[in-house]
Amino acid sequence: NDVFEHFLDDDLALNILKGLWEKTKKLLLVHVPFESVPNISYGHHLSFNPDKLYCWAGQLKDGKILSDRIPECDGRSLLNNGFLIMSK
Repeated sequence: NDVFEHFLDDDLALNILKGLWEKTKKLLLVHVPFESVPNISYGHHLSFNPDKLYCWAGQLKDGKILSDRIPECDGRSLLNNGFLIMSK
């Protein structure tokens, strides 16, 4: 939860996500803050948005994205609020 934005580059963070996915048995839940520019005062080095999160999810082998179908109280999907929920 709110860890991936602290890595120094996208390739490293994506590889770590892929490694977590390999160890996941059934379900993986990740949250990232959406920022147009990383908030350095919080130690953020990477920024995220729904398109990037969706793209990263598509690189997880045999994964099914669940968070794009689950609505939040504001009507937006969980994916559009920074949550990535994947199942195998």
